[in-house]
Amino acid sequence: MKKGDIYEYLQENNLKYFEDESNNSNDYSRNYIRNEVIPSFKHIHPEYQKNISQLLNYFEVLKEYIDSEVLEFL
Repeated sequence: MKKGDIYEYLQENNLKYFEDESNNSNDYSRNYIRNEVIPSFKHIHPEYQKNISQLLNYFEVLKEYIDSEVLEFL
């Protein structure tokens, strides 16, 4: 989900947007990743999101296979 989608949802549902002030500081790992690491990915490889999505789909298929093998073994 993109930030624009969130803004649109809020507007459609008459909800107020609230941003935690801590989001502006890179003191927390999550913020550093969002503010520094992810933009670097975009610079290095603009289609990184598609590749990550494909990787996550692969992991899901792999997990399902492993789960079925474990069940069969048990």
